[in-house]
Amino acid sequence: MIHNLVIQGVKAQDPLEDPFITKARQILSTPILYDLHNAKFADPRQSMAVFLGEETTAERIPISPIAAPIAARRKHSLNRLPRGNIRIPLSELRDLAIEMDERDSQNPERRPGNWAKRFERFELMISELGEELRKENDVLELEGIKHLIGLPGSGKTTILMLIAVWLGKHGYKAMFVFPSIEVARQYMAELAFHQVKVGMLVGQSDETRRRHADNIAEAIAASGGSGGFAHTLDQAEVFGMNCVLPAFATGDTSMWGFGSAPCEKVFQGRDKKGRMKQCLCPLWTMCGRNKAPRDLLDADIWVGHVLSLDTRVSSHAIDEQVRYFELIARTFDVVIFDEADMVQSVLDAYGAATLSISGTERSIHRVILEQIHNRIARGENYLLFDRDLELYSRNLAEFGAYNTSLITVVQNMSESRSRVGKRYENQLLTVLRIVSELLNGLDKPSRNETVDEQEVKLGFSKSHALAEFWERAAYNAFYDRTGVEKPEWFKADLCARTLAQHRATLKKQWKDLILLFRRYLAENLIQRRDAIVEDIAKLFLNLCFSDRSPPIEAEDLVKLLVTVTFVIFGYQRIIPGTRTMVAEGLIREPIVESTATPELRKIIPESILGSFSGVKYSFSKAQTTVTSARNVQLSYIAFVGAPRMLMHRFHRLFEADSEHPGPAILMTSATSFLEASPAYHINAGPHYLLKPKPLPPEENREPSVYRFKWFSDRERGDEPLRYSGAGDLRGRNLLRMVDALVRGGTKSEIYKAMRKFDVKSGICRKAALIVNSYEQARTIKKHINDYYPEVGRYTKSNCSLTQRWRTTDGFCHCCSMRGFRR
Repeated sequence: MIHNLVIQGVKAQDPLEDPFITKARQILSTPILYDLHNAKFADPRQSMAVFLGEETTAERIPISPIAAPIAARRKHSLNRLPRGNIRIPLSELRDLAIEMDERDSQNPERRPGNWAKRFERFELMISELGEELRKENDVLELEGIKHLIGLPGSGKTTILMLIAVWLGKHGYKAMFVFPSIEVARQYMAELAFHQVKVGMLVGQSDETRRRHADNIAEAIAASGGSGGFAHTLDQAEVFGMNCVLPAFATGDTSMWGFGSAPCEKVFQGRDKKGRMKQCLCPLWTMCGRNKAPRDLLDADIWVGHVLSLDTRVSSHAIDEQVRYFELIARTFDVVIFDEADMVQSVLDAYGAATLSISGTERSIHRVILEQIHNRIARGENYLLFDRDLELYSRNLAEFGAYNTSLITVVQNMSESRSRVGKRYENQLLTVLRIVSELLNGLDKPSRNETVDEQEVKLGFSKSHALAEFWERAAYNAFYDRTGVEKPEWFKADLCARTLAQHRATLKKQWKDLILLFRRYLAENLIQRRDAIVEDIAKLFLNLCFSDRSPPIEAEDLVKLLVTVTFVIFGYQRIIPGTRTMVAEGLIREPIVESTATPELRKIIPESILGSFSGVKYSFSKAQTTVTSARNVQLSYIAFVGAPRMLMHRFHRLFEADSEHPGPAILMTSATSFLEASPAYHINAGPHYLLKPKPLPPEENREPSVYRFKWFSDRERGDEPLRYSGAGDLRGRNLLRMVDALVRGGTKSEIYKAMRKFDVKSGICRKAALIVNSYEQARTIKKHINDYYPEVGRYTKSNCSLTQRWRTTDGFCHCCSMRGFRR
């Protein structure tokens, strides 16, 4: 054992230690410096050029020298250090609220914030382990990681706004992460009005810019009347898209598309080989397109969405190759995650790489047909000189056949014949998932909640053993079609004990299953293939249900299991070849949706589930005269790491590189301390609780009443329909709730509520369905139009954020349908 001795700050090494170990210690304890990008700004006083299109056929657009004055370059610094523990006196927040009200009163065109009155409506409680809640009258302390909870209307928006203003006034650097860019824009507008230096962190990719621009345009169009004509929203200018370089071009710019901006690809001068040098655009310091990232250079308070953290800091604003989450973790004083449960859910989704397999314009099936098979078919078969490409082409063709088989199975499991097809729509399908539900039955999704712990463990182990039995047999058949290699099953003993089977008997069944899989893969005739699947189902179901009859849908589940299994194996086999084809330029289009970047993956842990992946399918109405016809879309989802841990470890991301503390973390939420909902549960604290005070008697208001309506899910054992914690069933359950509310038209539950609640002078209330996003509002409106047209005629889909609806806690963070009162 090696012992180290520390004397007066000097670390003495063991003299007997191997010098290679000493050198390794030094290397491992030295922080790795960031790479420099070495990009230079183009000289605006000299001629420049921009190339439009693919490199081989790009059109050169000359840019004339720019005589207009241009602001000097400014940069972020990685040398700033977090200031440590932050203590915010509540008395100063109260004084700030009064000051903000005075500023509001000086601008009568604005809606008053009533900050002081709202501040007095809640109490800040401290939660300590083993102690009762106690009221905090003095200081809100931010250090390490803190979790603040409070139900809607308790004052979270109020206290967050006051904290942001206080931090800005005292020169702190803070990042506020919100559930949407639209919410961030509203906070930004309010903070800017109250003289806080604020900036918005927003994604910079063309696709992200377009999406945000469309959303802000939609918000403007929905407000102010006249479809948004002659109207704008505060801070809308940070979503600018267009490039200003065409104004200085001397050539034809008709092909310069809207939103196209060569910010880092302006060419000027030549290198030693005679090639034009690639430079940074000198107008970055002035143009409207880059206002948002440029404003961050001076801002003390940053607002934005959590995924914007994984955006690269522009080379114009820093010398190092670094992403914003790294810059913030090293230099900021505090990071605040509003609606932390939603942030955690977004990060979970960010760890899932989704590939469209088939059924869409962006599917890999279409890409490989057009860019590989079509090229070979139309005459470019010289490519087959490379035997690796030949193998890849054959694997792709077989992968396409597996996709077709899965789509055929799903198409033929209509809702009238089987519940399996509809039951697993938009669900992540893996071998273990299907086997587990095969054992439990489709009518008992929550069976594990009603049995004792020992039975749960036994069922869990049996599912894993059967999944291992199935997967190993399929794997051997898939990669050894002729049976040349002798199959080995190293977990045979463990599976035999778990399934209470004789090892020799189970091993024989396993080998029989391998032979059936080989026959299935080799057989081309449909009728014979169906017969083989029936034999596979008989063998496997006899093993699963040796003591009872299988459920009615068992055979359909096995058919689905067979096709899902080989789609997964087929995709995994083409992954290495696909990467090679992309690297060599044979496949050009990005076919995998964006997920956590390599830089982020370096600092987040792997998922406890390991490398977890599966297949998902969904239905869409076919454009045909056959009314019942549906198209099927296939996706492959692979989980890469656990991005949710970014939020939980942000305060110590780089503690190994420095002795200095990281930023303090504050997470706020309403209902995220619920262990039964692991997707949204925040396993920290809670340290603070916002408790609304009773209203004073002079206000004489009727207290709010919450009534919770129970709607049962008849397709799932009459369990209650729920959204939070429902996982992949959230979207489906949301529409079921809408069905329960509006079914029956004017005699429906929602119309009964409108006619009975708070009728004044014969005028009934309107109803609002509050959801989480633009997309959900559109989905519900379409669903009502399609299935309940008599209600759809009187239903309006509208984002409440565009109208800045007020709640008791300030801003409503949702979307509403038809009639929220302002």
